[in-house]
Amino acid sequence: MLPLSLLYSFISSLKARLQKSHKVDVPVISVGNLTIGGGGKTPVTIALCKLLTTLGKKPAIVLRGYGRQSKDDFKVDVNKHKAAQVGDEALLLAQYADTYVSADKLKSCQQIKDADIIIQDDGLQNYSVQKDLSILVVDAKYAFGNNLLFPAGPMRESIKNAKNRIDLIILIGEADTIKKLQQIDKPVINAKNIIVN
Repeated sequence: MLPLSLLYSFISSLKARLQKSHKVDVPVISVGNLTIGGGGKTPVTIALCKLLTTLGKKPAIVLRGYGRQSKDDFKVDVNKHKAAQVGDEALLLAQYADTYVSADKLKSCQQIKDADIIIQDDGLQNYSVQKDLSILVVDAKYAFGNNLLFPAGPMRESIKNAKNRIDLIILIGEADTIKKLQQIDKPVINAKNIIVN
């Protein structure tokens, strides 16, 4: 699988260099990770929504909506939409803030008019939208697996390629992962557990 991982790495690096990043009208916070799978992005996004709302802000969430069968763009309505249309995560997130699912995150961000801050869920590998704050979420127990890129490992991109786009790391859980994060050289918040209610 290693040759395929090298090809994957080349394509990812090329995309990062060539795709133009666009500024939108309101600040954008990206919540993402470096590995395939969850890692705690959704609880972090919910916690951010609750914090921002407490501070008097009106956040909106933009995500692709993985697992959905529809390719249409939606403003998620929990009373109308099903998981097949918008995805499970979108239905959960829509309970905390206006939530939009779209394959074109830039277009979706540009069309939002009733929010003063946007949280881009799973936004680290999306280069079309300029971020004001990029948060990397790391599962302390799993970290980066074998540190190899997909399909030889769980990594979406290398730490070297991503570290200049990361502003803050949220480490979820308790494990001796801090040493692995030193190569990124960004502030780390150890959340231990994020409980959403």
